[in-house]
Amino acid sequence: MRALRSLPLVAFLLAAACAAPMRPPADFVVLQDAGEGFRAITSDDARLRVRDLAEPTQGGLEFWADTLAQDLVARGYERKDQGEVKNAAGGIGRWLTFAANVQGEKVGYLVAVWQVEPTLPWGAPFLRVAEFAAVDAVFQARVEAVKAALATVRG
Repeated sequence: MRALRSLPLVAFLLAAACAAPMRPPADFVVLQDAGEGFRAITSDDARLRVRDLAEPTQGGLEFWADTLAQDLVARGYERKDQGEVKNAAGGIGRWLTFAANVQGEKVGYLVAVWQVEPTLPWGAPFLRVAEFAAVDAVFQARVEAVKAALATVRG
């Protein structure tokens, strides 16, 4: 009988673990294949991805946002803008935008990062990273909708 009473809790935890990590803008179609993390695309090839990185347990949000920025600049991306963003749980994150020339075409790239504290006592802090990329014209047309959707990222 005791096991039956805990079933609703187990079902809730499993549903929460399987829920999409964000609600993408309306024009995005969520991919259901076996790719890594949450992925969505548009018909004009804008790409959105959310994934968790378990490595960083120290350093804090500013450290990891700066590390990401420096890595992208070292790989040839031009840093454009940055800001603060809250996720669905009210957690503070950072977003950064970049531009790059990829195979002769100008591409826009947005990355947002949050340091997430574990909800379970045995868990460890991790980074949740959202990425959005598209050719420049598509990026410019969609970036504000993607920034607004960052508020739906689970925290």
